[in-house]
Amino acid sequence: MTDGVACAAFQRVSSLTLDASKPPVALIASELDAADPGATLQMTGAALPPSSFGADETPVWISEAMVDLYKFRIGQLCFADRKSGDRRHLA
Repeated sequence: MTDGVACAAFQRVSSLTLDASKPPVALIASELDAADPGATLQMTGAALPPSSFGADETPVWISEAMVDLYKFRIGQLCFADRKSGDRRHLA
């Protein structure tokens, strides 16, 4: 541990176009505890427990703006991995 630094958290940010007729969104990848996303994220509603996701599903947490723009709802399929097609990403 470096003096004065208790912990470091890393993120990767990419622009993602889900619909060409709508503005792109920011995809932010970072480590968090799926069982307690509120420890890292500002949560405004319920989150599904990790047990509700299948082996081929990855949970994503979306902003209120994404709910307004794309009408996503909890547990809804947001997008699938286009390259392999074997990963599903759920709100």
